[in-house]
Amino acid sequence: AQRTDDYIADVVSEYASDQGAAIIPALIERVIDAESLGAQTPDENVLMILAKVGSEYKSNEIYTCLRYGFRKAERKLIALLCFRDYGDPNAIKMIRGYLDRHGRLVGREFFYEALSVIRNLGGDIDDITDPFKDFSGQ
Repeated sequence: AQRTDDYIADVVSEYASDQGAAIIPALIERVIDAESLGAQTPDENVLMILAKVGSEYKSNEIYTCLRYGFRKAERKLIALLCFRDYGDPNAIKMIRGYLDRHGRLVGREFFYEALSVIRNLGGDIDDITDPFKDFSGQ
């Protein structure tokens, strides 16, 4: 059985998707106004909804808000996946920079998801050193 919170998040996500571009300013405002984006909170859900809806209406404002959300997110992995869902190659540089700065501090799952997102957005990952050495043979 689906948890009530998950069900509500799905319903809100569908509603927001149906609203299209009209809902984007309210989503951006919610992310910007949030003190932090805690795990499994409505604010974290809003970031995910913004990435999904915004993917159809790309803008600098949405991308900037997603970057801001990434910085404020408790679960960086969820925020990372928002960049994948949004689909803007501009995120490649930001993600690579994050990996460069945080290297071994990121977990294995985050690191490999980051590589996947970079690749999905059209970036090259051949020059990124694998701190876990799972696939690199380093």
